[in-house]
Amino acid sequence: MTTINSTPGAAWSAAAPAETGERPWCHRCGTDDFLIFEEYVPPRLPSGGGAILPASAGYSCSECGGFAAHTVPADWSPPHWFWYS
Repeated sequence: MTTINSTPGAAWSAAAPAETGERPWCHRCGTDDFLIFEEYVPPRLPSGGGAILPASAGYSCSECGGFAAHTVPADWSPPHWFWYS
């Protein structure tokens, strides 16, 4: 997954997370307290088979307006996130 970091009027100064993923964090505000999770895709098998694709998340910061999307650790999921069965 491509890493996206954008903020209206200014760029976040964060480096791209490693392929193993990093926990979502607003690098501008220095916290995860204001994150709004817009997308989360858990680890999954590709339809054609092969290696497991990493989990990914897209989120924005309600404090500064920044947005980021990148891979996240396999054992991470957004707070209070669950799947309907």
